[in-house]
Amino acid sequence: MGDFAEVKRMYVRPNHRGQGAADAIMTRLIAETRNAGLSLVRLEAGTRSFAAHSFYLRNDFRACSAFEPYASLPPHHIAGSVFLEKPLS
Repeated sequence: MGDFAEVKRMYVRPNHRGQGAADAIMTRLIAETRNAGLSLVRLEAGTRSFAAHSFYLRNDFRACSAFEPYASLPPHHIAGSVFLEKPLS
């Protein structure tokens, strides 16, 4: 379970969006992941988090299957989730 970094939550208040805060945070998270010797970042987001999906796709995250600990949950517990990952090469 320790072979990737997981972004647990990112949120920028609506009145501060579009100013680069999320991009700066993601850049730092990617750098820290690389510094830790990891080559993959994963995350889980809600299916209705449209702004988040756009942000993650713009930052080269792609859909993936559920990963642990989510993969072990009953399917109805993750029915409202989308799983994304970004390989760091």
